[in-house]
Amino acid sequence: MGVYDRNKSHAGRRPNYWIDYRVDGRRYQESARTSDRRVAEQLLRQRRCEIRDGVWRPPGERTLPARPTVAEYFEQWVKERRAAGVRTVADDETRLKEYVLPAIGAMRLDEVRRRDVKAMVSTLHTITSKATSRPLAPRSINHIYGAARAMFRAAVDDELISATPCTLRVRKGELPKVEDRDPKWRSGAVFSRAEVENLISAEVIPHDRRVLYALAFFLGARFGEVAGRRWADYDRDARPLGRMSIPTQYDNKPLKAARPREAPVHPVLASILAEWRLRGFPAMFGRQPRPADWIVPRRDDGGHRAQQSTWKHLQDDLTALGYRGRRLHDLRRSLVSIARADGARDDLLRWVTHGPRSDIMDVYTTPPWDSLCEQIACVRVERRVANVVPMRAAAGAETDRFGDTGGDTTSSMPAFLPQFAVRRAGLEPAKGTDGPDTPERVPADNAPAAARLAAVENAAARQMVTPGVTGPSHLRLRRVAALLRSRDSLSRDDRDELAFALDELADELEQRQ
Repeated sequence: MGVYDRNKSHAGRRPNYWIDYRVDGRRYQESARTSDRRVAEQLLRQRRCEIRDGVWRPPGERTLPARPTVAEYFEQWVKERRAAGVRTVADDETRLKEYVLPAIGAMRLDEVRRRDVKAMVSTLHTITSKATSRPLAPRSINHIYGAARAMFRAAVDDELISATPCTLRVRKGELPKVEDRDPKWRSGAVFSRAEVENLISAEVIPHDRRVLYALAFFLGARFGEVAGRRWADYDRDARPLGRMSIPTQYDNKPLKAARPREAPVHPVLASILAEWRLRGFPAMFGRQPRPADWIVPRRDDGGHRAQQSTWKHLQDDLTALGYRGRRLHDLRRSLVSIARADGARDDLLRWVTHGPRSDIMDVYTTPPWDSLCEQIACVRVERRVANVVPMRAAAGAETDRFGDTGGDTTSSMPAFLPQFAVRRAGLEPAKGTDGPDTPERVPADNAPAAARLAAVENAAARQMVTPGVTGPSHLRLRRVAALLRSRDSLSRDDRDELAFALDELADELEQRQ
C-alpha cells in the first residue's frame, strides 16, 4: 500500500503516480492524476480519512471518470452551480461552451497547463463575436477567462487537480486591460432630459413600454430590478413620496450587489403608475392588477420581461423617435446625471440608486426617508403630451446639456381653471357656488366621503394660485396632483383617481397651450 509511479520503468517519461490501498480486505488502485508525488501522498491520506469516517466510495461509483476531460467536468460544474442558484451560471455556461471548450474541452482536466490557457486567450483576440460581428472586446475576453478560472478553481477544491492553470496577469500583457472598445462610447451612453421626457410620453411607443422606461429612469434601476417589480412592492401610502422596494430581481434572483434598497417614487412616476393601474393594465390584460402581478408583465403570458426582447423593443422605439440606439441601463445613468445637475446630494443619491455600501459606517446609517425623497423630487423631468418631436426635427432648438429648451417658464392660469371639478359620483357643488374656491360643498346622500373629497379639492385649487407655485399651467396642475396624493384623509384609490383626473386636465391644457 502506498504511492507508486507507473512510468518508473520507462526512462524519460513524466511520472504518473497512483495510490494503492485496501478497504475491507479488497485492494484498490487509483490514479492520482499528477506527476507530483506530494500531491499523490495527499490524495492517499484523504482516502484513508474517507475510509475511517465511513464516507468512502469505490472509484467506479463516483460521478466523474477517474481522469475527466475539461468538457466532462464542465457539465458537472454547471449543474452544481445551477442547483446552488448562482446568478451568473447562464452567462458562464455560454462563455465556456462558445469559447473555452472548443479550445481545451477535449483535454484531460489534469493535463491543462498555463501555456494552454495562455494560447486560448490569445486566440480570443482573433474571434468575432456572434452577437456584434466584431472582434471580442477586452471586457468580454476577461469575462470568458474569469469563467474558466472559476471552473478550474472549483476543480482544485474537488481535488481533481493540484493547482489551477489560470494564473495569467494583466500587467504581464497576458490579459487585456478592461476598457471600452470605443473610448468615446461611454460619454454618449446617456439620455438627455428631453429624450427621457419623449421616451415616457410619446404615443408612438406602446403604453406598457413607456411605463417600463419610466420605472427604469425614475428608480435608477437595472433591467432585472425593473422587470422584477410587482405591485406589492409599491407602497403608495408612504410620505412624502411613494416607496418602491427593490429586494430582488425577477424570479427572486438576488440583486447584483446583494444590497436590497428602497427608492422614492417621483410624482411623475406616481402619475404614470396610477394611469397604468387604473386604465392601461386593465385594457391590456382584461382585469385589474393584483399585488402579486408584475408591474409591467409580458403581454402573452403575464410573466416577467426578457432582457433581449426589451433591448430590441427599445431600439425600435428610439428609431421611431429619431434617436440613436442606446441601452436600457443608460436610463439609470441618466437619472444620476440629471439628478446631480438638479442639485441632488451624491451620498444620498447613491443610497437610492445603489443602496448602502458594505463599509461599517453605511451599515450603521439609516438616512431619513424625507432626505432620500428630496434627492428624487428635485429631478425636473415631466411628461409631454401630443407634442413629442423627434430630435432631428428639433435640432435647431437651443438646449442645455440635458436637453432643456429655453423660454418663459411661467404663464397665467386660464379663465376656465377655477371652475374645474373632478367628475365623480356623489361630489356635487353646492348651490350658488362657483367652483373649488368655495369653502363648503354639499355631499350627496350616497357619498358619505364627499365632504372630505371636496375639502381636498378646495385645497388643491388654493395651491394652484399660491405665489410659491410657479411654472406653466399644466406643470402646476401636475404639482396639484402630487398634493392630492399626499393627503391622508383620502383612500389610495380616491387619491389616485382624483390625481389621474387632474393629470388628464393638465394634458388637455398642455395641448391648448
